Parts: sequence; C-alpha cells; structure tokens
Amino acid sequence: MAEGSGQGPEVQINKGPIITRRNFLKGVGLLTGAAVGGYAAGRKIDSYLKETEGPHEIFDVEGTKVKVSWKEFKPEGKEDKDIDLTKAVIYLPGWPWEAEGKATWELPKRLANRFGQRSFDVSVISQYSDPESMKKRAEAIMRFLEKRDIKEITGFGHSVGAITAAYLASIENRVKSKGVILANPRGLNSMGLWELAKVFVSDAFTVGPGERKHKRKTDLEEPEEIQIGFLKSLLRELQATAGDFYGAAQNRVDALTKTDPIFSKIKVPVLLLVSDKDLVSEYRKYLPSERADLTGAEDQMINQAGNSNKYENLPQESREKTDKGNFLMKYFTGLKSRINRARLTRGRERYLQEKVFTQAPSVHVLRSSEQADHNAVPGPRGETVARIASRWFDRLKRTGSGKKAA
Repeated sequence: MAEGSGQGPEVQINKGPIITRRNFLKGVGLLTGAAVGGYAAGRKIDSYLKETEGPHEIFDVEGTKVKVSWKEFKPEGKEDKDIDLTKAVIYLPGWPWEAEGKATWELPKRLANRFGQRSFDVSVISQYSDPESMKKRAEAIMRFLEKRDIKEITGFGHSVGAITAAYLASIENRVKSKGVILANPRGLNSMGLWELAKVFVSDAFTVGPGERKHKRKTDLEEPEEIQIGFLKSLLRELQATAGDFYGAAQNRVDALTKTDPIFSKIKVPVLLLVSDKDLVSEYRKYLPSERADLTGAEDQMINQAGNSNKYENLPQESREKTDKGNFLMKYFTGLKSRINRARLTRGRERYLQEKVFTQAPSVHVLRSSEQADHNAVPGPRGETVARIASRWFDRLKRTGSGKKAA
C-alpha cells in the first residue's frame, strides 16, 4: 500500500511454498496429534476432556447444534445484591481458546473489577462446516444472554473472537450493546493460508512461558497455560467436530483468512486495540499511513506543552547536571513525535469510520507501545487492557461521543 494513499491494502500474492488447503489441514492434524500424544497418554481423551469441562449449554440454531461454554466472574468482594445483574461484559477469546482454560481468565476477571459488573469468558463450538456458522454462533450467545435476563452488554473480542463480537454487536432490538472492543482482530484484512499458518504457529509456540513472564510484564500467574490451553482447546474442538472435521476446518480457515463485511453493520462505539508486533492480524495491512489534522483542543494542549518552560522548571540540581540545549532538543523531538503519532491515529480513525465501521458513531484506535505479539493484549497485559477499556467507556459517557450524529 502506498504511503498516505488512504486506500485499503492490496491482496498479497502468496509467494511461499505451494500448499493445498487439504494438505495443510492434514498437516495440522498430524502436528496436533504428535504434540498432544504424550500429554494425553495413559488416559482416554474423551474422559479427560469431560473431567476438565466447565459450565456449558447447547442451543439449536436453525438446525445447527451450537455449544456455548462460559466462566463467570464477579467484581472482587461483591455479591449479587451489590451489582446490576442485567449488565455484563462478554469476552470472546480467539481460536482455539476456550472458556474452560485458565489462559483466558485473567482479562475477564479484571474486566469485572474495572467495570463493576459481571463478566463472562465465553467460547463457542458449532458445526463450522455451516456457511452461516458465525451468525449462528452469535445467535446462540444472544440466547444465552436472554436466558439469564441480561439487558445490556459490553462486547470484547480477540482475534477471530472479534468477528463473533462484531456479529453479536450488530444484532438489534434484543440485548442492548453498549459498545464493542476489538483486540488484534481478524476479519479486517485477508491473508494467504501459508502466511497465516507460519505466523500463527510462531506466535503460539515459539514464545516460551519464560519469555512471556520475564521479557515483558505479565499478569498471568501461570504463563505456561498459554501453550497447554492451546493444545487442550484443539482437542476439545477435534472432539466436537469429529463427524465433519475437514468441513469444519475449512470454514475455520475461511474465517481466519478472509475479510468479513459484518464490521460495517456495527452501530455502536468501537475501540480497536492493536499490538505493534502482532503478525497474525498485522494492523498495518488494513490501516493507511495518512495523517489527519488534530482538533482545536489537541492543538491547544500541544501548544501549552510546547510553550511551557520545561528546563527552568527542573530542580536546581538537575539543571546543573543537564545541558539546556540538549535537554530542549530531546524534549521538542519527543513532542514532535507525539504530535505525528496523534495525527496518524486520527487519520486511521477517520479512515476506519469512513471505509470500515461505516455505521459506528465513533471509532478509536489504541496501539500498544510495547513489543507485544498477537496474544499479548488480552493475556499478559490484562490489567492494563481492562483499565483502558473502562476509561474509554467513561470518556464516551462524559463526551456523548457514543451517539451517532444526526
């Protein structure tokens, strides 16, 4: 994509090794079997999965059996009488994560504390060979919510879960959607199958638990759950789709590799969270690089910062050790960088609202400044993400920017 073109990216031509969809799926099956063989040795897979299974319910959606699994969290120190049970935050993890695994619990746990209401970690397994599977998964979740008399939700989806969150947010005149948060979403750009396979496996397995725990700040008590949970989730999906695994996998690949028009049907505020080192979603492939003018309030804030005498405000001891010229040069270089980042963010938000989330009343983009990969936003940095999300909704409430202009 040309710099500053403002147009969506061109479809990338796959120049990697020639690989068919069927051979790729066979390879994934063989690799998965080899990886979990030792882990599941000595016990029947079915009984093992049953032992670790959490709360779930099966819904019949237009002839398709859809299994909804969940883990509920409440704000710490609060009981049902202390919270509004008609409101909830719904977290939808990416593939193949499941609500039964500890790897996805940290974020919804912290979302419950920050929002002061219940949160649900929700995963869905259905007959994915059905072309309408995404729509039916959202419908099953909607029935799950209605059955519990939940009237208002905040949706939060990661990776492919972001697509499900978009479908859920687009359902009107039933459970009200307050807004939707999309973290490193798939579905906003297409990607070749071979390219996706390489970056997906790399992200899931080449970053070890030790690296996740020590090379970046993490809120996970047991980082190794990321890899263990990944394998266990694959087993559960294999079990659920054994009758039509190839057809199910085909539709799963389609969801991972293709763009989805559902984002244009969202009519609630959108917060897009992206990671700088995420290769699975790779926001640079669907966001342009053109910059936009800042608002008057932003200009005023920057001018005030630029006109303030930062050097003279330093303590006497610091001024004696600091060269004024070097200090001011570094300060204004940093200020200019922040201005450019702000203009780039505004340009991208404008593009998203005009070209992608065309019915959303507002769109905001936040990029991680750390060396964060695909799973870093919803996992290891759960507390930070939950704080950002709750403050974003507080801002919408104060400014009224969650309402579509007439």
